[in-house]
Formats: sequence, C-alpha cells, structure tokens
Amino acid sequence: MSKGALRDTTRAVVHRIHASLQETGFALRPAQGHLVLLSGGAGRLIAPVGRDARPVSLPVPGLAWLPAGAEARFVAAPG
Repeated sequence: MSKGALRDTTRAVVHRIHASLQETGFALRPAQGHLVLLSGGAGRLIAPVGRDARPVSLPVPGLAWLPAGAEARFVAAPG
C-alpha cells in the first residue's frame, strides 16, 4: 500500500449546513463517526439505510452521535 493510499480517519471535518426551503439529505459514511449539532430547523437520522430504515427525529437544539460502522442518512429541513 502506498503512503498516499492511507487515509487519516482521526481528523475532524466540520460541515455547516444551511437547510434550504426543502428537505436536504446527506449520506453518512459508515467508516467514520458523526456528531450532529442541530441549532435550528428540523432534522432526523435514518438508520440503517434500506428497507428496514428507522427514522429518528432529533431534538432542537440538540446533539446526536452516530458511531463508526453504522450506515445512515441525515435529513435537514426548515423549521
């Protein structure tokens, strides 16, 4: 494996999401853990992705933690 093929999985990445006037969905990669800070609007986590998906509404304001290994979607909506 070359040096460039190794990926730094300990580096934190921050995305600021501004929900538009419609729902917007985001795929959460199972190789990484995800922390969602919801300060306004509405949001829900849908995990696992697929036929048996279970949506979980997130409190506003609030935090949600999804550990590595879980495939999910985050849906942001205006509120």
